Amino acid sequence: MRRQGQFPRSGTDRTAVVPVWLNRAEHVQAHEASHAAALQWNQLVQWLRSYWDENESDPGFVALRAYGDSLKVAPLHSQSIQGIAEDMHEAVKTYRKNKAAGLRVRAPWREKKYRPVSFSRNYGWRVTPEGKLALSYGKGRERIVLDLPEFTDPLTGLMVPSSEWGEIRLCWDRQARAWALHVNYKTHAFTALPRGDRLDPGTVVVSVDPGVINPVTVAVPDGAGGFDVTVVNGRSIRSIKRLRNKKVRELQKLKSRCKNGSRRHKRLVHAERRVKARAERQVSNANHHVSRITADLVRDAAIDRSTGEIRKVAVVMGDVRGIEQKTRQKRRANRSLRQQLSQWSRGATDRQLEYKTGLALDYIPEQHTTKTCPACGNQRRSSPKGRAYTCTNLSCLAVFHRDAVGAVNIHSRATHADGTIRPGTRPEHIRVTYRRALPTPPRAKDLHAVEALEQGPSQPDRPAGVADHTSTPQAA
Repeated sequence: MRRQGQFPRSGTDRTAVVPVWLNRAEHVQAHEASHAAALQWNQLVQWLRSYWDENESDPGFVALRAYGDSLKVAPLHSQSIQGIAEDMHEAVKTYRKNKAAGLRVRAPWREKKYRPVSFSRNYGWRVTPEGKLALSYGKGRERIVLDLPEFTDPLTGLMVPSSEWGEIRLCWDRQARAWALHVNYKTHAFTALPRGDRLDPGTVVVSVDPGVINPVTVAVPDGAGGFDVTVVNGRSIRSIKRLRNKKVRELQKLKSRCKNGSRRHKRLVHAERRVKARAERQVSNANHHVSRITADLVRDAAIDRSTGEIRKVAVVMGDVRGIEQKTRQKRRANRSLRQQLSQWSRGATDRQLEYKTGLALDYIPEQHTTKTCPACGNQRRSSPKGRAYTCTNLSCLAVFHRDAVGAVNIHSRATHADGTIRPGTRPEHIRVTYRRALPTPPRAKDLHAVEALEQGPSQPDRPAGVADHTSTPQAA
């Protein structure tokens, strides 16, 4: 019997990225293998095109593997060649699935110059008696022997032994100019949530309003007609991107004064790549914090506080997919906003939220969700300025938090079959809490505490229903 409040256990595949160092000979060997893997892929693409010209159906995995084995591209292990055929088979399946769903997609067509090399378990890689990791490139070729990687499962905090590893890929990060092992493993600590229909009254609907400044605003119904709204502050993410843009701009100015191919030009190119790689790691870490906060809120909403039972959950997301496309041609945004939209890592947060909750997201149109008053349904002619929303209806004049308005209206639109926004939510029914996307460093907390003591107990005015910032420090 499962205890009350306990989620059902199920396994899921995860990938750990472990940086590794290769000497000069191993570095050259790995690069040659990556170019060979790209050549294998390109030849499979050409064969696939010719197969479609002669047949009306797709080739099976056996046919793809047989053709790949006939090429005998060196220096690759036979299992690595088979892995490329498996990737091509999955790419064709994904293409057919997306095309059937009405999406504008293309079949595999792009030629590659570089591709990660995959090593299957027990054949492509194995642990030596000395406790080293050996990556094989086939019989008669020199192996790459590395120290055995060590990493922990983020869900359990325990070391993942090599007996639970699956496929390993040796990948080259072009920006960081470094090698890394992408180790696939299965964790049994993952707890998938039961997914329900958003129109079902017995399903808890959690609405998420994505944003450029605040990555997500999560609205969870409290069961009494109100909402607990959590705003994840993403200004730290924006500061990382702005610093990266400033440094890249400075380096590009210096590059413009150098001759292409000179030693100074090469050093500046490498410096620019290091800046981009560092910012990419920081943004990726911040996105994981944002998706973890959101996933925890979804899991808390799934637990019935009175009985402890796990309820069905539906996560609805405001549909902003493609909003960054053709903004210049359609004159929908100025230059600064276009840059922010193009660098918005919204898709990464959506994908991380899906695999951390085990739930597929439902996308809801968010047109006019930030303009419509949740209390009376009045729609403003223009978008509100700042972080507060004030209703322009003289008989209402309700004041809400701007992001809370969007999240609550998305919830209303998702829970009605006709997709309309139903008014009736007053500001006192909404409780807003702030969360930081990244944890505050200890030194910054001490500085904020001293500043708070100097300013005194007075607090700035907030819109109705907005609670104190969760990261407000306590006096030392």
